[in-house]
Amino acid sequence: MSVHAVQCRSCGGAIAHEPGAVLPRCLFCGRDALEQRELAAVEPPEVYLPFRLNEDTARTSFRQWAHKRFWAPRSIRTAKVELSRLFLPAWTWSADLETHWAGLRRASTRSGKRPITGQQRGRIERAMVPSSPALAHDELAAISPFLLDDEHPLGDGGPPGPWEVGELTRELARQRGIAEMERQHGQQIADAVDAVTLHASSVATRVEGQPLLLPVFIGAYLHGDDSYRVVINGQTGDITGKAPISWGKVVLAILGTLFLAIAVLAFVASQ
Repeated sequence: MSVHAVQCRSCGGAIAHEPGAVLPRCLFCGRDALEQRELAAVEPPEVYLPFRLNEDTARTSFRQWAHKRFWAPRSIRTAKVELSRLFLPAWTWSADLETHWAGLRRASTRSGKRPITGQQRGRIERAMVPSSPALAHDELAAISPFLLDDEHPLGDGGPPGPWEVGELTRELARQRGIAEMERQHGQQIADAVDAVTLHASSVATRVEGQPLLLPVFIGAYLHGDDSYRVVINGQTGDITGKAPISWGKVVLAILGTLFLAIAVLAFVASQ
């Protein structure tokens, strides 16, 4: 199966679209290095999650995020960011896990720790892994969770908006899904036994996966000659992104710390 898409020569992002539709710039990086392509599609998504936020609310989320970037130049607070709706491909995976584990717990010993071992069974429901060539796993985790109970089946016309072409086959998505479920189960065990460190090995059974599309707002803004991206959860408004660093603020902070240290040393020496 192939799909009509435009692909960015700069960042590699590919957006599916109807034949004849035009995108003036890349939604991922803001560049205009777009090419028409026929791309081989992996297993198509089965459902999509609808948007719950409008663009004004998403823009408010960006402004709040920009004001909290202490080390960024003040100019990003008024940066012109163009937000676009986009559906990103992902997979959800569920499985039964049997995990054998060993770790260390804090204790009143000479080392302050004592070894613990055990095994535990559990089920992880709908762990998510991205199938996006342009969205990193850390970015997806930063704007999660999504409201998975609000899923809608895809009709013949696809989702109500542009969507990115996924890159994971079912087998590769399954491998990453199992790894993510093992991580989540291990974290659950570590929290339950109050482990300082924990090493785990899991066996997954009744593994079930589903491809889907996630609603996000993609924003790209320029600072100087560099482009920076933000990604906003289209259901909750959670946001992640990168911002430039104001090296002037960094230098002032270092000088201020050195001045304070010198002042403290001078005070101590005078006593």
